[in-house]
Amino acid sequence: MSGSEDLLNESASDAYKTGDAQEREDSYWQSVYELGRGYEEDGDAKRAFTYYEMAASNGNPAAKFECGKCLYFGKGTEPDLIRASGYLQDAEAAGISGASELLKTVEAEIEETGLAEKAAREREELESSGDAEAIYEEARTCYFDRDDIERAIYLLNLPAAQEDPDCVHFLGRIYINKYDDPDTGIPYIEKAAYMGHQHACQEMAEFYAEGRYVPEDIETAKEWTEKAASLDEDNVYHACAAIASYYHKKRDYYSALNWLNKVRDEEYGYLNFAGIRRVKEDIVAEHAAKDELRLLRIQKGPLSSEDIRGAFSEFDERARKLYSDKGLSRRILGAQSGNTDDIRCLAYAYFRAGNLDSALEWAEKGAKQNDAECMRLRGDISLFCKDPVEAVGWYQKAASFGSHDAFEDLGYCLTQPYGAVEGVKKDSAKGVGYYEGGALTGSLLCQKELSSMYETGRDVKQDLEKAYHWLNEALLPGDSFKLIDMKAELDKRRDEAKQSADSDPSRKGDDTARSGDTGPSASSTYRPKKDVLFEILGIAASAAFYYLSKLFLANGAGHNAVEKTIHLGFFTGLIVNLVCVGGIVMTAAGALSCLGISLFNEPIIMGIVGGAAGLFYMILLGVHPVLLTYALYISIGLAAVFVLRIIFKKPY
Repeated sequence: MSGSEDLLNESASDAYKTGDAQEREDSYWQSVYELGRGYEEDGDAKRAFTYYEMAASNGNPAAKFECGKCLYFGKGTEPDLIRASGYLQDAEAAGISGASELLKTVEAEIEETGLAEKAAREREELESSGDAEAIYEEARTCYFDRDDIERAIYLLNLPAAQEDPDCVHFLGRIYINKYDDPDTGIPYIEKAAYMGHQHACQEMAEFYAEGRYVPEDIETAKEWTEKAASLDEDNVYHACAAIASYYHKKRDYYSALNWLNKVRDEEYGYLNFAGIRRVKEDIVAEHAAKDELRLLRIQKGPLSSEDIRGAFSEFDERARKLYSDKGLSRRILGAQSGNTDDIRCLAYAYFRAGNLDSALEWAEKGAKQNDAECMRLRGDISLFCKDPVEAVGWYQKAASFGSHDAFEDLGYCLTQPYGAVEGVKKDSAKGVGYYEGGALTGSLLCQKELSSMYETGRDVKQDLEKAYHWLNEALLPGDSFKLIDMKAELDKRRDEAKQSADSDPSRKGDDTARSGDTGPSASSTYRPKKDVLFEILGIAASAAFYYLSKLFLANGAGHNAVEKTIHLGFFTGLIVNLVCVGGIVMTAAGALSCLGISLFNEPIIMGIVGGAAGLFYMILLGVHPVLLTYALYISIGLAAVFVLRIIFKKPY
């Protein structure tokens, strides 16, 4: 049967390529019906009934007749005279030969067995029971199994059903799916959402994000997504995907990636890799066009509209659905009403089309609304067509307002990989700093460029470890094989280093340390560098705290444990200062703790807490950068004083 199934599916596919929408729909379900006939001929009655039922529920009259026969004779399913009668009535109305005769037989048996009266009683009991769950299940049976849409709607409009979110949501979906009537269906879905129906909340978020059935409104979409997440935070995949699609269309790529990375698919547990790839592909394609313009700008000076339009022609073909379906008029209306997203979208559309005057006008309007990407576009217009020095100012402003890839533009202007940028002085160190700053904020372009620089040694010291790290962070389309090759080269170098270390024991420790360095991500191996000035300051601070503590405790000089604790803090500070600059911090925090502890006149408590505090500081000091630990340790020391004084009920 598999060959017949392939043939019929191919026939259905061909049918979809011709005729209007209704003809394509009818042709497809006719093919599904024929597939059921094939299974019946092969003796697989159960599978045949499944296909008959699928085609019948979508309006195929011949399939309804076959469903009536299966339900009457019990072929492939349990016998059900009431359901058989419903299908046969529809088949008779459609003029299917043999339906009328079989219907008379079925109705005679129903009357003889009293099933009609029984069914009527059950319907009355159900309607008067007020059991919303039972009404919901019966409505689903009417809709999916009996194709009795009117009965399903009647049940879902019962007072008890209108108090149940599942019933209200189902009613809305019937009007939208079966009757293509969103004006009637959307209010029911919105009502269900307000009643706490999680899936209805997601649907409302999708509608507003896509502008489907309701006006496009991303903020309202986010509100519905938050409500859906509050009901089930693991099941907001579709709402987040719709919001990501909105930002993708508006050319806010990093917001799109952020929403795509928020949740995993609730059924299969994976991220929306296809969506992430599509966004990254557009980032890469747009950047490729921009790189072409940069090179052209160096070669021939200020560019024309034709130059810009030509560079973006291939990208526009790929992104046509994002920017061109339903015309530009919708974007213009949104932009004229002040929608920042539409202003950005419109400005870039004009720029890629080579309409520089309109692009400049809308980019400046967006910049006045503090849109970072409009500021970046304003910089592009200056770089390619006017004054590159002015472009640097716009890029800096865009970066300060949150544009990830503006850092890449600044890095390009200052490192000048294609040649001198007119009027801009080359400053490789500063340019690399911009690339690194952008890479740390998540700019895929900066990460990719840093990888290239570390791989080739351009403007930085060659470092294959860092090149691999940043390429893996960006993970742009087309880089997979390069990553594999780079990883293989790294493994080869590590093996060579290990063999060298084994043959020369004196180099083993040094080689091991180098092979373990994985670049910026290896924060766990971070150790502050030795600094003589900080050592001197640390020693001075230790001594000052020591003598101040003794002076403060002059009246209680007999407490040996107090003095020992202070001495411990002082000498520990000296030792740590010989290792790293963080000694001043540990000494200060330790002394503050000792001052607080010493007031309690409890030698055991002083010794235990003082020793634990010193150990805790030393452990933390080894895994955190110095600038962060300064604030952290001093805060911990002060907090320890206050907490202990509260515990022991001492006044401040």
